[in-house]
Formats: sequence, C-alpha cells, structure tokens
Amino acid sequence: MNGLKNSSGHNPAADRGAEGAPPDGPLLRRGYNAGVLAARDFRRQWRNRSIAKLEYDTGRLLLITGYWLVTIAMVAFFFDSRAAHAARTVGPGWQSFFVFVTDFGKSGYLFFFTGLTCVLAAAASGLARNRLDRVGMAVLAGRATYLFAVLLGSGIASQVLKRIGRARPKLLDEGGPFQFNPLIIKSSWASFPSGHTITAFAFAMALSYFLPKWRLPLLAVACLIGVSRVIVGAHYPSDVLAGACIGVASAVLLRRLFAARSIVFKPAGGVLVARGQGFILPSLRKFCRI
Repeated sequence: MNGLKNSSGHNPAADRGAEGAPPDGPLLRRGYNAGVLAARDFRRQWRNRSIAKLEYDTGRLLLITGYWLVTIAMVAFFFDSRAAHAARTVGPGWQSFFVFVTDFGKSGYLFFFTGLTCVLAAAASGLARNRLDRVGMAVLAGRATYLFAVLLGSGIASQVLKRIGRARPKLLDEGGPFQFNPLIIKSSWASFPSGHTITAFAFAMALSYFLPKWRLPLLAVACLIGVSRVIVGAHYPSDVLAGACIGVASAVLLRRLFAARSIVFKPAGGVLVARGQGFILPSLRKFCRI
C-alpha cells in the first residue's frame, strides 16, 4: 500500500507490468481489480516475517503511563465536580458554539472520508500508467489506511473502556462524580472515557505525522473539542484527559506497528519517518486534470 518496495525488497506493483499498464477491461472493473490487488499487497506485507525490530523502553513506558494515571485521578478528585457545576452556568451563546464544536469529534464522517480515500487511491494506483503516479496514489492509499486503522483501534478501545460504567455529569446531583455501574449499558453511564476526545486526538496526532507543521493547530482543535465535551455536560475533565491520552497512544502505537513492517512509515536514524514524501501532490494534480 505504500507504493514502494516492501521489507523483502520486492515491489508487488512491478508484477503488473513494467510500464504500469492497468488490467484490461471496463474502467470500473479495472478499478475494482486494482483495489483488490492493493489489498492483497497490504495483507502480504503486513504478514511479512522479516519485520524491523523496534526497541521499547519498558521502564520509560511504565513511568509515562503511571504519570498520566495519577494525573487523571487527581483531576477527577479536585476538578470534576467543580467543572461540571461551572458548565451549567455557561450562557446560551457559548453553549450553542460548543454544541457546534463538539460534533467535529464524531467519528462517522472521518471513517467515511478515510475509507473512501483509501479505496479510490488504491484503485487509481492500479489504473495509473505512469510509475510515479502509481506510487503517489499508493502512498495516499497507505496513509488513508493508517488513519482508518487509528480511528478503528481507538474506537474499539473507547467502547471497551466505557463498560466501566461511569455516570455522566447529568447524574451529578444524584451521587457525585464517582458513580459507577459496569452492568448498565446505557449512554448515561458511559462517561469514561470521552469517545469524541479519543477520536479528535487520535486523528489529529495521526494526521500530524504527515503534516508536522500542522501538529499544534491540529492538537489545538482536538483540545477545543475536548473542552466542548465538558461545556455541553457530556463528560468530566478527567474523562476528556483520559480520552486525549488514549487517542494519542493509539496513533503512536499503530505508527510503530506499521513502521515495523515498513508500511507507510520506516525507521530512519533512530526515528520513524513517513514513506513516500513528495509523491502525493504531483499525482493528485495529474488525476485532477483528467
């Protein structure tokens, strides 16, 4: 899916012809066949046994995890109740604004956009006759696949952790901010962690690996979405902080898993870098003119 040679040195795209000729047949059939071939290439490379060894500093990882767990607990004890009460005093104008902002944390449109981009780019890669165009579209398909995987992985983590069964702020007056009922599967008992915040930070962090100059603006938007979840009364600050940690961790972990197989990312000089820099825009410009 990255359009380059895999870790074994083999370039699957080369099997389709030195000149990059697409499969014969009607356009839709050719696009479908190209997408299927791209999916097979990705699966073959993901299963490749000769993956890169990326070392983990276990001590540092445990220290960082412990730090954030303690921080989330302190925020819960000292700020959750106060923030929930304060959110109820926010004026209707600001409430309307944050209701608008909070919708950007929904994952549905992001799943649709990344999935559609992956399918169309994979098909375009197979249809392209120029090798550079084929590589550019393959790189785009690979990046969209990574973004989709981050959304999926973080979404699964969100749904699993929500089974903790923490009451939302609307139930604050009934028993405080520390009401838990893991046996109830209802939205009003799914406060921890914030799913919108997980999606916002996961996508912002993942996208920033390809747009490093935009990292701060992307994370700032994610922070605004997280704040909106408190203002609209859907979550406590500790839910939002936990969601931010899970979202960032999802993007970081999946980047390492992809880089270990030399898909989308690769180790270079002790850091992980995105593959195929500079290939996408020239290919997009050509396809847009067609």
